[in-house]
Amino acid sequence: MDKNTQKAWRIGSFCIATYLASYVTRNILSVSTPEMIKEAFFTKEYTGLLSSICFIFYAAGQLINGFIGDRVHPKYMIIMGLGISSVSTFVIPIFDNRILHFTAFALIGFGLSMLRGPLMKVISENTAATHARMICTLFSMASFAGPLIASILSIFFKWRAVFTATGVISVIITVLAVAAITTLEKRGEIKFVPKYDKGIAGILNVFKLEDFIFYMLISSIGEIAGSSITFWIPTYTTEHLGFSNDAASTIYSVVSFSTLFTPFITLLIYEKLIRNGIKLALVMYVISAVFFIAVRFTAAPVLNVSMLIIAKVAAAAASSIVWSAYIPGLARSGKVSSANGVIDAAGYAMASLANVLFSTFVGRLGWGGIVNMWYIIMLIGAAVSFIKLIMKKKQKA
Repeated sequence: MDKNTQKAWRIGSFCIATYLASYVTRNILSVSTPEMIKEAFFTKEYTGLLSSICFIFYAAGQLINGFIGDRVHPKYMIIMGLGISSVSTFVIPIFDNRILHFTAFALIGFGLSMLRGPLMKVISENTAATHARMICTLFSMASFAGPLIASILSIFFKWRAVFTATGVISVIITVLAVAAITTLEKRGEIKFVPKYDKGIAGILNVFKLEDFIFYMLISSIGEIAGSSITFWIPTYTTEHLGFSNDAASTIYSVVSFSTLFTPFITLLIYEKLIRNGIKLALVMYVISAVFFIAVRFTAAPVLNVSMLIIAKVAAAAASSIVWSAYIPGLARSGKVSSANGVIDAAGYAMASLANVLFSTFVGRLGWGGIVNMWYIIMLIGAAVSFIKLIMKKKQKA
């Protein structure tokens, strides 16, 4: 293994570990909801609102912290981000207070929004393009491993202990990540070059990056599948399909594990078969929509879950191309963190809106109506990709 590859793995390791900790944190509410709603203090609607609050503040934070991440050293962003979220996860299980809960989940969302952009900037600007794509692919895999680890914690611990354990994990990762980035910087393997834009017009130049709007839309639809739909899986499998809480946790783990390798598979398909991110997104969103339709009309619980897994994997593949290929390719622009922040903010804004809609209509439309919403959203993703593909062909002609 040459020196550049070794350096890339050293940089990638602490970035991936940090991002993994953030994804465990953002999924603990989802895996804990079936147990939480057994208590009189919690309801499905309430936990859904808590999730939406977290998404909203994550989205707003990404928009703000994405631009800050191009200017402020990532070490300080990690300390603040994981520090704020850790304290909040410690507080939630101690007090049954709605105002405190809303505040804590808002802080979790905002704190975690400080991480992705700066980490992506470190990866893209300090490693070769081929290494950056692979690390960012593994980076995305960490986002799918997070729900898996959260579900495993929920199997072995009660929900309050899950929150506490997650806080402890975040504190440990913070210490290790800061130590790693400090050491690598002293060795000259990491260099932070701040990017300053003059005025609002300079900041808004991120929207002028090639195909930026398209990939922002594709990512937003993928985030709905990855966050909002994922959030409701434990409750969907217990209430609609009749599985026990333990079985639902296991199913959630299987769903999470099935998407774990999706970014790597997506990158492989992109490099070997479909060297076109737009076409790849179109194919995957069509597949996702078809299998979500199958979920809607499949009564057998095991087969229903199988269709759900395929639909989720296809949706994850469509959005993975954004993080595995598009974002790493922006290194020369100096706007990696800003671009990441805007795209992620848009995604979580859409996810939070979707979660509010799902929370509002689950009691009125039933689970059949909610699944209808799921496949319609995937069809919108396919339509956006198809229109963009036609526009690209016209430009070339």
